[in-house]
Amino acid sequence: MLARAFVALGLSSAIATGQASDLSWVGKRVEEWQPQPSERKLDQIGWAPDIRTGLALAKKHNRPLYLFMLDGRLGQNRCGAGGCWAREDALSNDTIISLLNSYYVPVYADNADHAGNGAAPPEERQAFNRIYAAAANKGLNIGSVRIYLCAPDGDPILIIGGGAQKDIECLKETVRKLGTREGKPVLPPQAQNPVPKVDKDSLALHVTTRGLPLGAKKFWSNLPAEDWVVYDRKEWTKFLPPAGAAPGATWDVDRDVAVKLLSRFYPPEDECLRYEYGRGRRIDYESASMKASLISKDRVRIDVSLKMKECFDANRFGFSVAATAVGVVDIDASRKTIHRFVMATEKASCGDASIGVAVRSAVKP
Repeated sequence: MLARAFVALGLSSAIATGQASDLSWVGKRVEEWQPQPSERKLDQIGWAPDIRTGLALAKKHNRPLYLFMLDGRLGQNRCGAGGCWAREDALSNDTIISLLNSYYVPVYADNADHAGNGAAPPEERQAFNRIYAAAANKGLNIGSVRIYLCAPDGDPILIIGGGAQKDIECLKETVRKLGTREGKPVLPPQAQNPVPKVDKDSLALHVTTRGLPLGAKKFWSNLPAEDWVVYDRKEWTKFLPPAGAAPGATWDVDRDVAVKLLSRFYPPEDECLRYEYGRGRRIDYESASMKASLISKDRVRIDVSLKMKECFDANRFGFSVAATAVGVVDIDASRKTIHRFVMATEKASCGDASIGVAVRSAVKP
């Protein structure tokens, strides 16, 4: 953490004194702000992909089901306060990770996918609703953000979620009562926010957003949010210089292309608010520009200016973000393709708190 602080301080000083014209600070900052293994402990758990699969595995292996119902996307850390807190606390606890892998079939479900016109198929919604209704009929402490411990047949036994230490006691007591035998994870642990499958001609950008300074909890979670932005050929070619352009040429990146990326420049919270109150999530942009300049035959610089506000209606607002950022796009002008795309905020804030955003290309055309 101390080394990180010194790096961040050095980068800030370079920017302030105008010594960052070589743009090396951009790549360094992107690297510095990448998620650390300790921030992705969620990936150490052998999660079932959905409730129906979890129930089938629980029955097959005679294990209890651990079902976490939440608002938002747990793998991206784009969820409500309860989901963010659980991921940072209980689901980053080594003892809980070991218990889940050794005795349980763990699965999580976004409430929005299972309600209204959500993305979950009808059979998945039915499985979700059966467990919720059974818990309600038993008088358990149901709610929209809860962890349901169920018997191998799917019958809810207990609802937990009071923090890591309390959860450990409940997890141990449940397997003791059921007589569950210790074993290996029923499914191998894997990344919960993997690189998306895209067409070979696409540009996939990984976006990390975190509160600053590093280690200071400013938002619902001290862990970073991770998003993916995928551009097709028609979109990513907007970052390339016009035909015949020489070093020194400048142009405006298409606004829709710019907004597609800049809309992810907000802290690790609030994604779930899309689903609350039956209202759509809208972002109003006071400014959202990307100014591109060809600084050599094979390198483009992008200067970002962003001011945006999340809106629901005339009386309800979410985050308000102001940011400047610099991007570096290494290109092959003759082949009209991109070799590398990195971007980092120079200065960014959400309300009165500072945030940092780092963008890197993970899949290149």
